[in-house]
Amino acid sequence: MSEVINMSRTKVARDRQKARVWMLENHVRLVDIQRELEHKSNTQVVETLQGWRNHRKVLEFLLEKGCPAQFLDLPKDMRAAA
Repeated sequence: MSEVINMSRTKVARDRQKARVWMLENHVRLVDIQRELEHKSNTQVVETLQGWRNHRKVLEFLLEKGCPAQFLDLPKDMRAAA
């Protein structure tokens, strides 16, 4: 069972890595997201981009900036909106 979970996390991490590349190409920095969302640290941004968590405000910010939804591996409830 844990093997399936790890494979899923790997796919999320690969997709989110594409989001990091998109951020570099579009001059969007972690600190930009952190400041825009008024977070005290960049932990939520990093966790989201590494595929550990789905912080919706971070995902919504990236979508609004133009990051392709397929790079974010959105949660099911956010896929319909994207």
